[in-house]
Amino acid sequence: MMKWAKNRMPNEQQLQEIELKLMLEPEQVSSLKAAINQLAGTNQGQEKLLVNRYFDTPNLALRQLEMGLRVRGCNGALEQTIKTAGQVIGGLHSRPEYNVTIHDEQPQLALFPAEIWPAGTDISQLQQALSCLFSTDFQRTTWLIQQQHAQVEVAFDQGDIRAGAQQTPICEVEFELFSGEASALLTLAMQVARAVPVRLGRASKAQRGYRLAGQQTLAAPKAPQFEQLTVASLLAEWQTLEEAIFAFADDTGKSQQYWLWLAELLAQLPRVLQQDALDEAIAEQSLWLIGELQVDSELTAAARLKLLQQQLYYGQLQLRLLALVLAA
Repeated sequence: MMKWAKNRMPNEQQLQEIELKLMLEPEQVSSLKAAINQLAGTNQGQEKLLVNRYFDTPNLALRQLEMGLRVRGCNGALEQTIKTAGQVIGGLHSRPEYNVTIHDEQPQLALFPAEIWPAGTDISQLQQALSCLFSTDFQRTTWLIQQQHAQVEVAFDQGDIRAGAQQTPICEVEFELFSGEASALLTLAMQVARAVPVRLGRASKAQRGYRLAGQQTLAAPKAPQFEQLTVASLLAEWQTLEEAIFAFADDTGKSQQYWLWLAELLAQLPRVLQQDALDEAIAEQSLWLIGELQVDSELTAAARLKLLQQQLYYGQLQLRLLALVLAA
């Protein structure tokens, strides 16, 4: 099992951010909050409004360095954050981040540690070219929970991503590890998934913002390859096809093709999970999902997938597969 701790580094600027992100529908918000209140042993989480502006250059120089730059405002205070390259497994995100308190809405790159920049990076040139590409404004409700000798912050975010005249909603819950083992995130997430329909969230708010601003496109997926399929690759392909079904929803032919590929992919679950045949929950949920994907319907692929994601088994199975990946 992977072990991560979220600790400040000696410069007091860097954190290793470890979080598990789940997506849900707005109609499930009341049920979600009730479920988390029960886990936290409280009737209400702490609420605050977060206003965020994301910056990059016209040629996306920071994006090319696998960095994301944000200025966040909360209760009159401002903080600039830069996140560097990390890894995403399923909906589990791990990446270094650097935070600096500032007093102006324009970020100052020189305030970050010099060692985060690749050799030869012209910081002054980057600074001059920075502009705000998109924003994410949302109400955040947080709870602090002790679980399995770990401390976890649970944060529910609801609001919008905006880029010019374009807008898309935010409705997600994040389980962020403050200390202890990452398994605590999965335990809490599964407890929530038993009460509320959720699904793993792979794309960050920043990734969604870049796409909304037209600065990044989702590549059309290729047909899944079954010969060397593992639990990890199956879960990754599953999420890729999920995103594509919605991203190409206006192209009926493509969206339907991705639906068929998803059905073919998940039909491989019993074979891939042979070593876990004794896990009755995974076996039951896998057979259920395979059956649902084979049902004929006049609905579009995107509409069918959305209905499927509103079933408890959907997110529960994703979380169980993620647990297998992390335990490998």
